[in-house]
Parts: sequence; C-alpha cells; structure tokens
Amino acid sequence: MESAALLYCLDSHNKPSAHKYGHYDWIHFDQIDWYRKTSEAFSKKNNNQPLPALAFFHIPLLEYNNIVGKGTTVGIKKEGVAASEINSGLFSSFIEKADVMGVFVGHDHNNDYIGIEHDIALAFGRTSGIDAYGVLERGSRIINLYEGKFQFDTWIRTRKGVEFAYYFPAGFSADDEETMIYMPARSDVKNKISGLSLTYYEGGRLKKINDIFTKGKLIKEGVVNNFSLLPAKSRDSFALVFKGLIEIPEKAVYRFYTYSDDGSKLSIDGIVVVDNDGSHSAQRKEGKIALEPGLHEIELIYFEDYMGEILEVGWSSRFIREEFIPDKVLYTGK
Repeated sequence: MESAALLYCLDSHNKPSAHKYGHYDWIHFDQIDWYRKTSEAFSKKNNNQPLPALAFFHIPLLEYNNIVGKGTTVGIKKEGVAASEINSGLFSSFIEKADVMGVFVGHDHNNDYIGIEHDIALAFGRTSGIDAYGVLERGSRIINLYEGKFQFDTWIRTRKGVEFAYYFPAGFSADDEETMIYMPARSDVKNKISGLSLTYYEGGRLKKINDIFTKGKLIKEGVVNNFSLLPAKSRDSFALVFKGLIEIPEKAVYRFYTYSDDGSKLSIDGIVVVDNDGSHSAQRKEGKIALEPGLHEIELIYFEDYMGEILEVGWSSRFIREEFIPDKVLYTGK
C-alpha cells in the first residue's frame, strides 16, 4: 500500500525546565530530528518527492504572530499567541523538508484564525469542551484534503453551521470567492504570440513609478519571455514596463505578488492588483482578483533607483500552489 499523505502529531509539552525560559515549553530537538528523518524516509519512497502533510500539536509556534493582519489571514483573534518564548526551529524544518502544508494547534481558545507564512498555513482550531475557557461558540475545525495534491479546504463547524471556510494554497475565504466580481476574459484576441512586450527606460533618480515617464529616457523596445531584469543595461536608475496577456486556466480568485527592489506595480485588466510602488529595499506586496478563464491584459511596471535591484512576480489560486508566473501563460496579441 502506498502512502498518499502524512499526518504528524507532536507533543508540545507543557512547562519548560526553568522559569527563566518562559511560561511554556517547546517541541524538542529529538522530536524535530524524528520529524526530519521520517519526512526524508517517506520522500525517498515517493521518488524523492515530498508527500503532502499536515502537523498537529497543542501550543502554537512563535511564527503564528507573523500572520496577524496579513491579507491571507481569516478568522477571529481575541487574545495573544501563547507560544513558547524559545524558538525551537521546527518551522524552519517544515520549510526545508517541504512536505508540511498546514500546522493546526489549540491552546488559545479565543483564537480560531488561519493564515499563511512562507507557503505554510498556520491555523487554530475552535474551542471545544464544556470546561474550556473562551467566549467563542463551541465547535471544531474540519479539514478536507485533496488526494495527491498540496491542497486542502478547511472551515469551522458549530451547531449554527459553517464559518470561515478557507482555501489553501490560495489563502482566501469562501466569502471572497462568492462575493468578488469576476473579470471577463478578452474575446477579441485573434492571434497570440508567446512573450511580453517590453519598454526600457534609463536616467533620473526614480523615487516612484510616475518618475519613469517624467525623468526617464526611452532606450529600447522589444519582446521578452517573462518578467525579468536581464534586459536592463544599467544597474541603477532604470525602469522596465512589461505589457501583454495572461491566460487564466479556470474561473477562480487569484492571488498575485511582487517582490521588488525598488518599486513595482502589477495590473490586470487595468485594475491595480499589487501596488509595491516607491523607492525601497526588497519587499513583498500582494493582492487578489477574481478572473474568468481565458486571456486577460497584464501590465507590470518596475523601476530601480539605487542598489539592490530585484524583481519576482508570482501567483496562486485554489488550484495553483504559489509559483513564479510561468512563460507558458504569457502572450502578446491583437
């Protein structure tokens, strides 16, 4: 019998060996070592490919603090994260082994939120049991796994019904899917050619995107396969404008991101989805848009002011685990 998915259940213990280490214990090195060896063994049996996995334990990790306020976080937060004060490094092992796609904990009974940190979902359950503290209605968290995929749906179930249905890896709720307006695809494209049109500018101290067109000088135009800084001939004070079409495979809410130094702005069908403008060091911004299947206009504007040039452009949905936007979905056309 072949394994399709893994469930890791770990003991997060209770109190540390001394008060100076804080109020709560952490998952110890021997447990992390066991996880790493177990993960490697199952990956080896699966042609050296990680199996989709979930992890369950009681006390949350310090990384739960990082998802508070994120656009991909959904649910209720009525108390702080009562984690260990010592970071055990378990989360970094989850990243390295690339199998755990979701971590589920309890402990903080007035929290039931879920969000994504470095492509891993971090979630609380819903308080249950008569003697448990907390103001939330008693209930449970349900998880629906998709066989052979790094994908799951999860929601809170109470006597009143379903709350906070959430999709991974998309990082949004069922409410988004049901209430957002879906942008129609272009129906007038007669011919599509792989690639994106490129306009390249140089010159001037660029502090925001509008400066490109007032201070920059048009140097060249052309066609490229994807969003890249390779066409730039200068290391500072340059800008790139990419325009074309993106082929959306199926009707869904899509989450796009840019990671750039300096500014960038991504638009779909004339709507700004990711605004990462300004002269700044490398930072990530993201946004979401509902799209019908087919071809949609896409534009990415990027500028480099001074030092540290970088650009990444990615997407995800209910059916696409976060990745760089691939060449195969980018076109020019008329």
